[in-house]
Amino acid sequence: LKGFLTLSSCNSLTSQALWEACRTWASDSAGDAQPRKLMEVAPMLPVIGLQLSYLASLHEEDLISKSQMNEALRSFDVDCASLVGVWNYGSSGQLYSIDMKSDGKLKWQEQAMGLGGILEHAEGHWYVADLGGGQQIRLKWQGDNLLSHYRPNPEDTWRNEQLGTRLR
Repeated sequence: LKGFLTLSSCNSLTSQALWEACRTWASDSAGDAQPRKLMEVAPMLPVIGLQLSYLASLHEEDLISKSQMNEALRSFDVDCASLVGVWNYGSSGQLYSIDMKSDGKLKWQEQAMGLGGILEHAEGHWYVADLGGGQQIRLKWQGDNLLSHYRPNPEDTWRNEQLGTRLR
C-alpha cells in the first residue's frame, strides 16, 4: 500500500477517499493489527480537504500528527469547503458534485454529461472551471444556493443560468 500511495494516480483522489481506502485495507487485518497498519500509513496520507468533523475523528484516534492537523487547518478555506457537496439543478433534477481533492483544489463534475474541471476563484465572487474544448462553467453563491452559468467557448457570453440546491 505504501508504494501505491506514492503513485501520481492518487493525486486525482480526494483525501477522504484515500483515508477510507486505507481504513478498508487495514480492516482486513485481525484484531490489534488494524490500528497499527493504519498508523503506519497515516503520515503518508493527505489531510488537505478533509471535513473538520473527519479531522476531529482522526485526531481522537491519534491517527494524525500535530503537523498534519496544522497543515489541514492552515489550508482550510471556509468559502471553498462550503461548496463541497452534491447539487441539484434544472427542472429534470440534473446533478453535479463538487469535491475537494487532496491538493485542496475543488473539482466540479457533472456525471450525466461527462463534464468536469477544477474550479478556480474568479472576479466577482465567481468560481470558474474549464471543462475542455473551450467549455466553461461558473458558479457563485446566491443565498443558500449556487447560481451557475455555462458557455461553450470563451468568446461566447455566459448563458443557461441555473440555480443549484444542495442535496448533501
